[in-house]
Amino acid sequence: MNMPSGSNDLRCPVCGGHMLEGRKSLFCENWRDGCGVRVWKESFGHKFSTEELGVLLAGKELGPLDLISRAGRPFRATLRFEAADGKLRLIFADRKAAQPFCDDGTQPESA
Repeated sequence: MNMPSGSNDLRCPVCGGHMLEGRKSLFCENWRDGCGVRVWKESFGHKFSTEELGVLLAGKELGPLDLISRAGRPFRATLRFEAADGKLRLIFADRKAAQPFCDDGTQPESA
């Protein structure tokens, strides 16, 4: 495990501790005390830079980025890290909010 260097001054969004760098992720130095914050260095086929990880840990949105699904299909989305549950959230800009659908799954014709 690599210990944090001078170039990594990232802080935990939950407890404020330093984020330590492991082989595949960054994790809070207070993990022994129960802080479970961990962010993966690579997700959805994208390797995150230290600057990008800092944006995510600050609770800000990152992107839109060109990503790859589990099925190997490319897609474009913005990411946001939710520290409360430790998950990356995908935000799709090309989807229309509250788009109505009929019972058969089709969209109604506009009047």
